[in-house]
Amino acid sequence: MILPRRGLLALGFLLMIIHRLSGLVLPYSTRFLIDSVIGKRQTQLLTPLVLAIVGATLIQGVTSFSLTQLLSKTGQRLISELRQKVQKHIGLLPVVYYDANKSGVLVSRIMTDVEGVRNLIGTGLVDFVGGFMTALIALVVLVRISPVMTGLTAVFVLTFSYMISRPSPRSGRFSASAARLPRT
Repeated sequence: MILPRRGLLALGFLLMIIHRLSGLVLPYSTRFLIDSVIGKRQTQLLTPLVLAIVGATLIQGVTSFSLTQLLSKTGQRLISELRQKVQKHIGLLPVVYYDANKSGVLVSRIMTDVEGVRNLIGTGLVDFVGGFMTALIALVVLVRISPVMTGLTAVFVLTFSYMISRPSPRSGRFSASAARLPRT
């Protein structure tokens, strides 16, 4: 299913890379704004800086729109093909299968399983790779700025993540003794 669409997915990944890199221009430009324009009073750099930010924002908007259109249309076509194949397969099953399974369960499986595949093939995969790429770039930049602060922040984030992932004693889960209480 993906093989015939590899060109569209490659274009989607290229648009995602351009989108994510153009999104990093604004945070990176604050360095030049504070250090050069404000700190060294080089006001002649303000115009090129603003133009670069506006250009990056326009590129980000165009790539975001193009990416959404491309992946949405590809995902909808994939959904259509998958539903046709699943419907054909369900139609060829023996009558005994229909006697053993409820029709509502079959319809639910046909609709939801195919939607899950669309989310994976469509925007889900590209968003995951884009988020991972952005996080990796941010980590490299932070390590270059200050490895000690980056490590300290990582320790705090990991500690917080561990603490939040643990179930609290008052999480609303019933204990075995509470489940055996008599009804009134």
